[in-house]
Amino acid sequence: MKRNFSDFNYSNIRPIWLVLFAALIFIPWIWHGALWDRDETYYAEVAREMLESGKWLLPYSNYEAFNEKPAFSYWVTLFGFAIFGVNEFAARIFSALLGVGTVLFTAGTGNLLFGGNAGILSGFMLSSSLLFVVISRSALMDPPLLLFMTAAFYFYVRASENDFIEKKYLTAMYIAMGLAVLTKGPIGALLPASTVFLHTIITNARAWRKLRPIMGLALISAVSGPWYIYVILKTKGDFFFDFIIGHNVQQFMNPIQGHGGPIWFYIPILIFGFLPWSVFLPQAFIRKMDSNHLWLLGLWAVIPFILFSLAGTKLPHYMLPLFPPLAICVAAQWASWLSSSSDSSSRPVWPMIFLVMITVLLPLAAIMVHRLQPNVMPQILVIILTILPVGFITALVLHRNLSIVFALLPVTMLIFILSLASFGIPSIDLIRVIKPVGIFLREMGNVPIYTYRFFEPGLVFYSQRHIQNIESPENIKQLLDGEKDFALVVRDRDLEETLRMTNGMMKTVTRKDGFCEDKGEMNLIILRRQEGPK
Repeated sequence: MKRNFSDFNYSNIRPIWLVLFAALIFIPWIWHGALWDRDETYYAEVAREMLESGKWLLPYSNYEAFNEKPAFSYWVTLFGFAIFGVNEFAARIFSALLGVGTVLFTAGTGNLLFGGNAGILSGFMLSSSLLFVVISRSALMDPPLLLFMTAAFYFYVRASENDFIEKKYLTAMYIAMGLAVLTKGPIGALLPASTVFLHTIITNARAWRKLRPIMGLALISAVSGPWYIYVILKTKGDFFFDFIIGHNVQQFMNPIQGHGGPIWFYIPILIFGFLPWSVFLPQAFIRKMDSNHLWLLGLWAVIPFILFSLAGTKLPHYMLPLFPPLAICVAAQWASWLSSSSDSSSRPVWPMIFLVMITVLLPLAAIMVHRLQPNVMPQILVIILTILPVGFITALVLHRNLSIVFALLPVTMLIFILSLASFGIPSIDLIRVIKPVGIFLREMGNVPIYTYRFFEPGLVFYSQRHIQNIESPENIKQLLDGEKDFALVVRDRDLEETLRMTNGMMKTVTRKDGFCEDKGEMNLIILRRQEGPK
């Protein structure tokens, strides 16, 4: 008898197909597009300088101490550079592979909590959620952090199944937390540990001793402590004050580098960042489930949401730790829908309508931007953005066949992401200025390089040179008095003033017009000294 696709059971999908899907959406054309300023280029430059110097323990950027983050993610990028050379593919490939690992741990946790159908669905959901895909294709610290934090929860659930009898799962959980601390600091252990502790207290108040907290603290310290002790001693305490105090305590208390926002900042981030699955969250939240599982997923998602909403510094990718539990929660709802024989009233029609309404707005907004600034929004991007509403409208039309509907959602995201990577990003790259200017500076040879009244770490990465920023006309006069030959990179807005101050002693070598994602429109001119000091 021929089997209807509507009867398809997703639990029959082997994990290898989930791995292949995640790899297909994370890896192809990952080398397209220059590294984005500022975070990608900052972290990639630290890894490049580690490789260049052979000193892997002390982070340096622009050949100066860089005390903003721990070392593990630098080592991940460094490993890519050591194998594939210093390029965009090498900087990003291990982020993509770690993203695949996070997908597998999420699917494994979903399987343990709700069975194989929900497990495999949660993996497809996470691997096709918009913000998670973007970050997994980027040379940032979030992919290893998410892997270790999700792994910690997976091992906690495994340990819970056995009433904490199997010590090996607790050991693995604490090792994962230690690696998370080595990736991004105390938050790597604070979030999962607080969730695990509260969940244990709520579900079984007397069971907290079975978590072996002393053993956990010892394991976390053993994994992350040696590097922290080394770097704090080596920097004479500077790393402690710059990172622990500056980038943890102060970042929580106040916005850093202008990254602030209202307390509801992350609500639209979740709606758009977790597309297309965010529209199903309301129904997923109200479905009945085991209270033990409800508390775990709730705490796993709510604790970081509240913490980062209260923090002074807010960035979109801070919401990524919520994505695995949200994917599992929505997957449990979809597993229920797919196994239900009830009529269409229980099907996700209204969320699908909302999904179409949201995504229709994207190409409409892109058309408006294209008309105002065609260079910033190339026409190809407008076309690519139409993929989302077209795919989701198709899914809505076929809403009575939920198996096909579910398949269409991640497939639509796959087509969108690969189209964006293969055609959209290169079209944007044509007007970005930092990479071509940096490569030009590298080819100028061993000439001192300065920037005037601006600095972008991408210039350092692509020039592979130390670049010093100067802020005042007096600094330029000092250079003219002391340097026989040097290059000065200025923005178009400062060119006339700079030429007037140098009194004909510098000439324009090249000019690049375009934009920088960190500062908007940016036209850069490279000037070079014409004669030595008198």
